[in-house]
Amino acid sequence: MSQFIKENDNKESRQKYNQEMAIIIPACDKYLDIFAEYMRYFRMNWPDCPFEIILVTETKYYEDKRVTSYTTTKDTAWTGRVLEGLKHTNCKYILTTIEDGFISEKVKNKEIIQILTFMKKHNIQYYRNPKFGHKKTKDNSFSDFRHACKIKKNEVYSRSLGIDIWDREALIDLFGDGSKSAWDIEDYFLRDSLTAEKGYFEDWVSDDRNFLHIIETVSGGKWMRSELNRLKRLGIPVNTGNRAIMPITDYYRRRLHGVVNKIVPKKLRRPIKKFCTKIGFQFASKN
Repeated sequence: MSQFIKENDNKESRQKYNQEMAIIIPACDKYLDIFAEYMRYFRMNWPDCPFEIILVTETKYYEDKRVTSYTTTKDTAWTGRVLEGLKHTNCKYILTTIEDGFISEKVKNKEIIQILTFMKKHNIQYYRNPKFGHKKTKDNSFSDFRHACKIKKNEVYSRSLGIDIWDREALIDLFGDGSKSAWDIEDYFLRDSLTAEKGYFEDWVSDDRNFLHIIETVSGGKWMRSELNRLKRLGIPVNTGNRAIMPITDYYRRRLHGVVNKIVPKKLRRPIKKFCTKIGFQFASKN
């Protein structure tokens, strides 16, 4: 059963937040040092954020006046932690994010409100903040919001968990009883996308920008050297603390995986992964 770290959990204390959207961060206890850095970048680049930040961890609270902190249990899955966060807000829209996704530039509230207005008008269930933007074409565009792009079906990773804005009911429908891991959902997305008919999803949309200016800084529990360097060049180096930095060999392995992922035909992905798994490689999904 979750407990609230603050004593002033009442309606009056929540009136200061915009009630359209809440930010939910499902985190692990062992990543709270990373979350401390997340909040430093958040305060630096989104100081006037009007939305409540709800952190849901396993067993350890995080003390911060800007954060509403809840706990679950060590056995609660990633989806279960998101659903726990939903219990503590009535907002229609939920921005789900990750503790290592640092906001690297100023975020404009006006742009976020424009997205929420667009979602409400078109009954959009999911709005992606893409890491590197989304290619805009004549076929995937909307006439009333220039940054919105329809997401193409039958593509590798056409849908994926990340830094996204959801309609709360879509989250509840997708996450079910909260027993699935993030990788379970990713595998479902990949399998469903690759078997879908061609065309575009009706209510799953991507922005053509990384509108939150997110830089993801950790992989496999280690700081990514290339992303640390990006933030250092921006003049805001990361306090790495005692956490290890990924070896340069892992960096190049990730780059190679990205290249191969783009060129391998869809029908060969599963058998190739199955073979590589037998000889020691690991993948986030089977498809």
